[in-house]
Amino acid sequence: GLFAVTNKNLYFSSSIKSFKIPIDKILTLNPYEDGIGIQKDGASSKPLIFTDLDSWFVYNLISILTQS
Repeated sequence: GLFAVTNKNLYFSSSIKSFKIPIDKILTLNPYEDGIGIQKDGASSKPLIFTDLDSWFVYNLISILTQS
């Protein structure tokens, strides 16, 4: 799928599912060797794992955006 980050939202789109996550709704970030795990704010939200990414680049980018 397509994974994109802007200064306000994180976007994911694939043939199965598409969604956006507001940057200010991200609670935790977990970098992995080949991807990143994201937990968003919400009572029933489940962790999302994105693979085949430059995990440290994406982790640092989202970390900086959540601190702004």
